[in-house]
Amino acid sequence: MSQKSDLKLSINSLALRSGQEYDYSDTFSINLDPKTMTQVEDLFPIFFNSIPKIFIILIIIREAGAKLIGLKTSSKKEFENHLKNYTGEIGQRLALAEVLEKSSNELLTGLDDKHLNFKLLFGLKKYDESIELKVGTYVIFNNWMGKLYFFFVKPIHRFLMPIIVKNMKKRIQAKSITKP
Repeated sequence: MSQKSDLKLSINSLALRSGQEYDYSDTFSINLDPKTMTQVEDLFPIFFNSIPKIFIILIIIREAGAKLIGLKTSSKKEFENHLKNYTGEIGQRLALAEVLEKSSNELLTGLDDKHLNFKLLFGLKKYDESIELKVGTYVIFNNWMGKLYFFFVKPIHRFLMPIIVKNMKKRIQAKSITKP
């Protein structure tokens, strides 16, 4: 597992094409077996299903607090409905984030809110000996509330993301149809 806080993405990456500068960004990557068969669209729901159950409590607390201060929230019922109908099309949502753009090897998701805007980039890059799975986070602070919010979220994010990416690898490879 590697973390890259200085993004070395192609200028053609969906996260960088707009030329937008981000206040915070990181990328976590892990190698998959080269015979792994998965589509980039599958990574978004796999991501959510890879969050450790103990951290779901933090998400529930976040949702309660966010609702009190007027930030966007999503219910468990909404999430389950989105997940059931998810096909990876642009505009589809899972929880608060929606699919913004996609290519054959990347899926860009995100949410703009009044305190900050965030994007999650899911990528698959094939090599001879492996497939690299990347999950990148990009954040723009819209005001002091976004900076304050992320001050508390950042350590949890940095702790949680490697766990999620490792769990994604396990899920992908456990259900992958492999080439002979």
